[in-house]
Amino acid sequence: MGDIFQEVDDEIRQARLLRLWAQYGRYLIIVLVGTVLATGAKVGWDEFQSRRMIADSAKFSRALQLTESGQHEQAALSFDLLANESVTGYGQLAALRQAAALTEGGKPDKAIAAYDRLAGSADADPIIAELASVLGAMLLLDQGLSQEAIAQLEQISDGRGPWKHLAKEIKALSIMQTGDMEAGRNLLEYLANDPAVPAGIRLRSAKILATNHGTLR
Repeated sequence: MGDIFQEVDDEIRQARLLRLWAQYGRYLIIVLVGTVLATGAKVGWDEFQSRRMIADSAKFSRALQLTESGQHEQAALSFDLLANESVTGYGQLAALRQAAALTEGGKPDKAIAAYDRLAGSADADPIIAELASVLGAMLLLDQGLSQEAIAQLEQISDGRGPWKHLAKEIKALSIMQTGDMEAGRNLLEYLANDPAVPAGIRLRSAKILATNHGTLR
């Protein structure tokens, strides 16, 4: 009988964990894509003088407006078109937003495929490619594909890129989703206590730990 209660308790704690991630994860994606957009705006200042950059910027803005008005399918099509046509930095940003629009439109499988294409593109900037891989892993976690998410994050979480700590956070949640709560908590405790980890990730890790088992060790 005790085992049954333990299983129920584990299910409740895991549900709380995933709800907490859903609450912060959606906001996190918006922040990340916004950060990349801001970075992209600084790359190649001379290109901003070209008509093509101005035209791509206008197309990107129109596609964003479709997203904001809830027309996710049309937005995904517009971003896809821009991603395939653009030779400026907006092409890769459009590919990111296409996947996000597919997610918002309730098509996670297509979104994962879109992230995978960008992550595997030889022409993609390595920073954007890694971000696409991390965002794709978020969706894998949301779909309950924790082992796939862990495998996808392994190299990034062990590397030196700008998304390594975010990759560790999602990896920890994925590990916990497999049922290995101790290993997942250990990784979250590292993230919560290491001053080198970005403040937002430290805070989320601490809150997840507190929600999941009360206190930090």
